[in-house]
Amino acid sequence: MRSTRPPADSHAAYLRHRKRRRSPPGRGSSPRRRRRSRPLRARNAGPRLQHSRPRKPGSPPGGAVAPPRRPPQPPADSGAQPPVRNQRGRRPRRLAPEAGRRCQRSAGVQLSAPASQGELNQALQEFREGRARDAKAEDQSRAQNLARKQELLAQLRQLVESAETKDSSQKLKQLQADWKATGPVPQTDSQETWNTYHGLLDRYYANQGRFYELKELDRRRNQEAKEALIVRAEALKDAPGINKALDELKKLHDDWKHIGPVPGEQREPLWQRFLAASEAVHLRRKEFVDVRSAQEKENLTAKQALLARVLPFAEFTTERVNEWRSRTDELQEIKKEWEATGPVPRAQADQLNKQYWNAYKAFFNRKNDFFKSLDSEKNTNLQAKYALIEQAEAAQQNPDFDEARNIIIRVQKEWKDVGRVPEKQADKIWKRFRAACDSVFERPKQETRQREERQSAASSEQVTRLDKIAQQVGALSPEQPGTLEGFRSLIAEWQELDAAADQPGAGTTDRGEEQFHTLMGKYLDQTAGITPTDKEDLLFQLDIARLKARPQAQQAFTRKETGLRREIQELENDVATLQTNLDFFARSKNADQLRQEYQGRMQEARVRIEKLKKQLKQLRS
Repeated sequence: MRSTRPPADSHAAYLRHRKRRRSPPGRGSSPRRRRRSRPLRARNAGPRLQHSRPRKPGSPPGGAVAPPRRPPQPPADSGAQPPVRNQRGRRPRRLAPEAGRRCQRSAGVQLSAPASQGELNQALQEFREGRARDAKAEDQSRAQNLARKQELLAQLRQLVESAETKDSSQKLKQLQADWKATGPVPQTDSQETWNTYHGLLDRYYANQGRFYELKELDRRRNQEAKEALIVRAEALKDAPGINKALDELKKLHDDWKHIGPVPGEQREPLWQRFLAASEAVHLRRKEFVDVRSAQEKENLTAKQALLARVLPFAEFTTERVNEWRSRTDELQEIKKEWEATGPVPRAQADQLNKQYWNAYKAFFNRKNDFFKSLDSEKNTNLQAKYALIEQAEAAQQNPDFDEARNIIIRVQKEWKDVGRVPEKQADKIWKRFRAACDSVFERPKQETRQREERQSAASSEQVTRLDKIAQQVGALSPEQPGTLEGFRSLIAEWQELDAAADQPGAGTTDRGEEQFHTLMGKYLDQTAGITPTDKEDLLFQLDIARLKARPQAQQAFTRKETGLRREIQELENDVATLQTNLDFFARSKNADQLRQEYQGRMQEARVRIEKLKKQLKQLRS
């Protein structure tokens, strides 16, 4: 039985084939006859020629199988020992010393010169078992290496498909080191594993190249953004309002922090420019603070002088009312100067304000105590009348006249019940109170005069508009007919009178509306393409618009709706009566003539009913 030769284009398969041929039989396998290995054919040597193996002398010709040969036997009387043979009857192969040592190391056994055929066979068996164990261990190691490399490939694939981070390069280096440290894999998976590994590396470096391009583009954009911030920061040097400029600079610094990195060669120059612009703003702030500090010192000197004038008021006392009033006016003038003076340094502000307001309040406390010591009843009455004056003046602003009039009547009664007040204030508060009351009572007369004036002006304007519209309608002719646009334009001009009035519908009168309605009917008579039905619809829409503009539109709509319903009901009754009469005279001699007459009248009534229902629907909408 000839052995199968491995394919010439697969060296790995050939090596596995050779290994199987050389492995010792074991585990129940039958020993195979060792054959000489044929020389490898060159890969491109062309087709293999079928040569017959040269026959040895004495071998049968052709392909006949020769009988098994017996080993040559030495002569019986030669005294020579028969050669040592193995179980197959062949002489054991001699091993070179170096080959023997390799076998010894591979099998892990200590070899020594065999003393007999049994020991030789045992040594060969141990050698084969050791080699089988080594082959099995190597296969297990390669399988473990394959599993490890597949795990590394999965990690590498995840790294390739994930986004680029700052740790990506370090992870790749670690994966490459782990791959290199992992031993060989089975030959059947070696090429595929290697191709997958290098394919993923190619993808990673391609992605990394695009990442660096995008990163560079992003840095250039960041550079442009920071340059824009620098321009804005440099403009703050001359911006009005130092506090506003400082707030804007703070915002620019926050924006600067949130902008990403820029190209390395531009990082420091950009920062220096931005820092210089910021320092310019802070220098301007320092100048502003210096100027303000100088001004605050001047204000401090002025307020100290005012404080020296105010402090004596804290101890002021007198028994005369006029002196209290004059001193009060003087103190109020000092207060105006105090408030007009600007701020002072913060370190002295609290103490200075405290001294000023203590003296100010002390004066008015003494003044209040003095006035309390006067006739308490007069002062009480005076305050009561001041309260009544305030109520009367508030009633002047009340838009409800009836409520305002009732308030005035009530406060007048209360005024009479209040007793006497100090003489110096009596005449003054009385004039003030009377003026407020007269203003309320004069309001109806004033409103009537204003309303009459508005109505007079509106009536004059209404007559002018009607005359103008009448002239336009009179100028219409078949050669120059009216148009719907002109019709609507006249309506819009007429409605401007109500729009200009202070109350809805006050710009026109009922008589004026009727005249305008008549003129619009004449205008439609001179408008081309307008049928009587169209005219009726347009005039009805005009009536609806007029009703909506009146002050009591709801009542007008109700009356209009009631009239339409009444007319519809009357027409429906007429139709029913005509139908009854028609049925009654159906068999008379003149039935046909009566039928035509009644049906015509019924048809006209039905058409009218439909129009009225349509108008009623428009009125409801």
